[in-house]
Order: sequence, then C-alpha cells, then structure tokens
Amino acid sequence: EQFAKMKKGSFFLNASRGNVVVIPDLAAALKSGHIRGAYVDVFPVEPGKNGEGFFESELRGCENVLMTPHVGGSTEEAQAK
Repeated sequence: EQFAKMKKGSFFLNASRGNVVVIPDLAAALKSGHIRGAYVDVFPVEPGKNGEGFFESELRGCENVLMTPHVGGSTEEAQAK
C-alpha cells in the first residue's frame, strides 16, 4: 500500500531501521516494476557474522536491489583483520 503511493519508477532507500519497511511489499513493488530500484542496509533480522550462512530475504534475487550490512564490521574484509 505504501509503495503504491510512490511515483512509478521511484528509487527507494532505507538506512534507518529494519522494521520501518515491510520487505515482502518492497519485493513485490520491485518485481512489478512500480519501484525501479532499492538500496537497503538495515533488515528486520540483521545478517549474522561470517560462517553463519547468508541471511534469507525476499529481496535476494531482485536484480534492481543493493543490500549491504548496516555495520561495516560485518563484511568479510573487516572480520579478516
């Protein structure tokens, strides 16, 4: 419902809190083409540390989405040092 109020072709960015966005609704808006692209670095359940496997999200597989961990220390490069 919230994404339907946005202008068709908009880009969406969430870097605030993971629970602010209903991820399945964002995924549907992206897949339908209503939202042209998205950047998300916060999630309802944050990705675990290295070695725990990659987290599951409806956004995985969406070609028009960039996802990064909110905490820079969660990257493989940061944890390797």
